Amino acid sequence: MIFIARPEHAETARKIIAALVGVNDEISDEALSMVVGQQIAPTDTPMKSALRSLERSNPPIHFRRIRKIGWKRMNDPDLVTHSETDLKKIYRAGRRGHKKLGHAQFDNLSNGQQLQAARNSARFAAIENAASVTPVRPISSIPDLKTVLEKIKEQAS
Repeated sequence: MIFIARPEHAETARKIIAALVGVNDEISDEALSMVVGQQIAPTDTPMKSALRSLERSNPPIHFRRIRKIGWKRMNDPDLVTHSETDLKKIYRAGRRGHKKLGHAQFDNLSNGQQLQAARNSARFAAIENAASVTPVRPISSIPDLKTVLEKIKEQAS
């Protein structure tokens, strides 16, 4: 079952869903508008609702925007490739949030707000770290614990 939150957009969203379900590759904005019977902008609420409904359908159907052209139905390799783009967006959002939080003057905050700021700062750092798209080092390049402890002892001496 497809659920559309706003009744005023429901009919248009249903038409978009019906048009997109039959697409196996790409559909232009003009073709989609012609099938639906009205001009559809990529950021319109009915379009967003239709895409979310298709992503929740069984089996899920995912589309990505081809700027100024139309929509492309994503296959499995596309989903993997596009996940890198999603990670970059999440990384940038975490970095921006961390940077913005760093501008807060701790002296002007209550103890509870300072605690919240510190907790959120740690969360943003974790998001940045987890969403980083740097290549993973092979296990063979990671030093063993014994080697690390020896280096620490050498530095302490």
